Amino acid sequence: MTETTGEEIFNYITNTHPKQKILAISKTLTYNHTFTCEECAKLFNRRLLLKPLNVGQLLAYIQNFNKLICKYSSESNEILEIMEDILKQFIYYSYDKEKKEIIKNKNIGTDIRDL
Repeated sequence: MTETTGEEIFNYITNTHPKQKILAISKTLTYNHTFTCEECAKLFNRRLLLKPLNVGQLLAYIQNFNKLICKYSSESNEILEIMEDILKQFIYYSYDKEKKEIIKNKNIGTDIRDL
């Protein structure tokens, strides 16, 4: 499915069945340009999963959909909970838990794509 097709389906469901359960699977935290995380949490019945994810993670979200909040919404409010997922998008960096800081991985050259 293309991004445009996915957006069309997303908008159709939003306009016709706003409380329909939706698992949005995206490469970024901003999977939709229309609604903020806070609006999705208040108005809709959605959860966001970041790629890459494995089958076990997907199955857990499907089975426990009603018990889970979207961990990327403002209701979660815990950046450390999502740090691992965020850093999957920035492969040249990691999080040092002891120092509580994001650091550039050693032996990695400068890569303009990461900027």
